[in-house]
Amino acid sequence: MTLQTLKKTIIVGIATAATFGSVTFAEDAKPADKAKADQKMKADAQAVQMQGQKPGQMQRAEFTDVKKLGKLTIKTEAGQKLGSVEKVILNEQNDSIDMVLINREGGQQVAAPWTAFTYQDMAGEASLTISQTDLDKQKPLADAQRKQHEKRDIATLSNLKLQAQGGQDAGKVGEVIFDARSGDLTHAVVELDGDRRVRIPWEAITVQIEQKTARVDAPLRSIHQVAYQKDQAPAFDDRAYNTRIDETFQTDSQRRVHGYVGEEGDLTEKLEKSAEEIGDNVKKLYNDATTGDKNKPAQPAKPAQPAQPAQP
Repeated sequence: MTLQTLKKTIIVGIATAATFGSVTFAEDAKPADKAKADQKMKADAQAVQMQGQKPGQMQRAEFTDVKKLGKLTIKTEAGQKLGSVEKVILNEQNDSIDMVLINREGGQQVAAPWTAFTYQDMAGEASLTISQTDLDKQKPLADAQRKQHEKRDIATLSNLKLQAQGGQDAGKVGEVIFDARSGDLTHAVVELDGDRRVRIPWEAITVQIEQKTARVDAPLRSIHQVAYQKDQAPAFDDRAYNTRIDETFQTDSQRRVHGYVGEEGDLTEKLEKSAEEIGDNVKKLYNDATTGDKNKPAQPAKPAQPAQPAQP
């Protein structure tokens, strides 16, 4: 196989392997370039391991109650205080955090997109970090902008009345859980009767802010069947409970939020294994193409064909 053919054949495999932290190969890679690439790979792997993950593994959701956001300090990565959170604003679909309204040091109020922040929770002390440059890009809010943002204040989701099929009263939303990495809302913890609670995937909920209600397309009886006591809340990675609520509410939170699919096993492990196999295949093809031709025995020359006699 020639290098040109190899390049066309495995370009997709190289891209996929690179996505999961595999080796990137170059047709004419120099030793210095390869050494530099290997050094970067090791550094990336160490950084991932420091976060408690295996190289190539997908990051799973970091579940956090949105109530924590209203008490956070805004800092730079170096720890310099820049201000505090005034309000957290939802997107128009009410399923993800869009903006954060900030009271800056000095009294100025600005709004910055959630994507500009990094949520950190070190030893129980949470904060939002943003670079000074990104914060300085944000302009002060006009009154009209502030009023528009306030209509989508995430605080309005607390204490919404939940209605089951047929408009039956199912309780109220006590907690709203979101993924601190992406800003996506993932679950609502609904207070039923007494100390009984149920965790409902957010994708199953339709929010009606003006009516102060949330609706879910499931019978009230089914909701009660997946309830638990307040002091016995299942872990967020409890696959048995997650399977039950997905079946009850016809959702796909196992895949979308947790990164795995029911009894079929851990999706991140499958992806990691597939990436390793792709990387191994890419390396083998590359080595075969670059060294195989050199080791291949020379083919004997074909004997010359005798000249054909001229036709009369």
